[in-house]
Parts: sequence; structure tokens; C-alpha cells
Amino acid sequence: MKKKKSILFINNIFESAGCGALEKVAKLLHGYERIVLQPQARPSRAMREIKRACREHSPSLVVAHSAAAALAMQLAGIERVIIEPYFSTGNMMHNILRGKMWTNFPLLSYGTKGKHIRVTAKCATEFRELEEKTFNSDNSCTHGVFFSDSTDTAGYKEYLKNFGTALSIPGKSLYGKAEQQQTAKFIKGLLEC
Repeated sequence: MKKKKSILFINNIFESAGCGALEKVAKLLHGYERIVLQPQARPSRAMREIKRACREHSPSLVVAHSAAAALAMQLAGIERVIIEPYFSTGNMMHNILRGKMWTNFPLLSYGTKGKHIRVTAKCATEFRELEEKTFNSDNSCTHGVFFSDSTDTAGYKEYLKNFGTALSIPGKSLYGKAEQQQTAKFIKGLLEC
């Protein structure tokens, strides 16, 4: 019997485990082994988790959303889809610590079980260092997915500056049902090539 192709989904680190938009996309991809990973906020720990999942499952494709895109970009030789990548997580975390944004959020909550992401200087610095290396890695196997009506254009501009082309799907974000269906259709098309 032919082995199913597998897809490793890396959730946005700031999203709820079990109810994230990326997990809804994963559920639309029947016929594939789907591994959904909720990485830790510290990049060094998250990369260990991701590399372990890659060794155990040998995914045909890695799909990452938002802040997790910088993590996926470190995986050489694996085809990647990065959806609405956010390449300024380290700076955002430093701003949280300095009280310049989300002043009531030194601890970001996610999930139904009260898990937390503690924003620390070490975590912010690790993300900043990781993001500085993002565009120096082998990105020949990377597909960027963006949404045409999104108000967050910083990641799109950064991606275009470094890659030149990206897929634009009609809609506002990955949180819309139609956008999730179109994203799943694109991913399925890549796997069937």
C-alpha cells in the first residue's frame, strides 16, 4: 500500500491550540497524514520540536502561519508554504516588554486550558536573531500565501522584497472560511504535482 503524504502544520505561536485557523485548513485536507504542531514561544525550543516532528514524520510539505513562518524558513530542503508571514515577532515582543504595546499583556494567554506564552527578553531576542537569518536560508522551496484585502501588509512587502512573487487569495485573512478553503486547495495542488 502506498504511504500517505504527510503535511506538518506549524500553528502561529500566539494562537489557541485546538482552535486555530491553520488547524481548520488541515481538517480540509483529507487523504493526507496531518501533523499539527503548537510550538513553544522560545524559538530554540520550538525548532527542536519542529525538527523532531520532521524526523519522525518526514513531511512532504511544511505549512506555517504568521509568527511561525520564521521558524519554518529555517528548514532547508523541505517544501514550505508560509501563510501571512510575520517577520517582526522579536521587535513586537521587545515593544510589549517596554510597555509600548499591549501594556496589559506581559503574559499572552491562549488555548482552553489556560496555557500562557510568557514574553521575556530572552524569547524576544531569540526571535529577533532568528528573523535576521530568515532570508539568508535556502528559500527556493518556499511559497508565500497572502490575502488581497488584508490590512496587514508589512509581511507581504517584506516577502516580495526577498522573493519577488507570492500567491494572493481573495479575502481578509486565514480566519475566513472561504480563505481557508482556497488555501487548502492551493496546498492540495502542490502535493499533487
